[in-house]
Amino acid sequence: MSYIGKTPTPAPLTSSDIADGIISTDKLAANAVVTSKITDATISNADVNATLVTGQTAETSIADGDTILIHDASASALRKMTKANFVSGIGGTNTPAFMVKLSAEQNITNATWTKITFDSEVYDTNNTFGSNKFTPGVAGRYNFMLQVSIDDLGDQTAIYLQIYKNGSAEPTSLTRLYGAKTEKQTSWCNWSNLADDDDYYEAYVYHDIGSTKPLRVDMSTIWMGYKIIE
Repeated sequence: MSYIGKTPTPAPLTSSDIADGIISTDKLAANAVVTSKITDATISNADVNATLVTGQTAETSIADGDTILIHDASASALRKMTKANFVSGIGGTNTPAFMVKLSAEQNITNATWTKITFDSEVYDTNNTFGSNKFTPGVAGRYNFMLQVSIDDLGDQTAIYLQIYKNGSAEPTSLTRLYGAKTEKQTSWCNWSNLADDDDYYEAYVYHDIGSTKPLRVDMSTIWMGYKIIE
């Protein structure tokens, strides 16, 4: 039927113009696009299917670039983070770390504290060992293990090991091993210390056998250290 009179001005429909349930799914085209905006905070937990996450395919591996969903407690919000960034924020590594040894005999004078001149690196993760000393470069707590083997440690004689920090002996690192009528003896020193990035450490040995004696080489005389994960 024709409209008689003035043509009304076109106006878009509003939500109040459409009653609930009046448009069914069969009235929407398969490729229909809904462009209306959802007001912030109008979707609650009750509006989300409980299996939204658990119903997805379970992954058995994850790539560095894959995204992990986390909850930001300070902002009460969900955030996403790559696997690589997530892993970098937890745990840690025991580095800097080093292990050195003697590849040639070093003669130790009787009754004299002598710095051990390690001349071969087994490993040095951060290039922090040089000139017979370890300089961490990273502040933290470090564990050290010093092992020394010497020939002809006789009865009633002793070998002492000690780690020096910044040129001074650390009393708590001192160990002593007495001989027991044997030709070869191996002694150990295990020690932990809190270091600044510019502190440096050296390994010293002392004996009172009565004459100059050589330290045994290769893995018989070694020194190692590493940063503790805190």
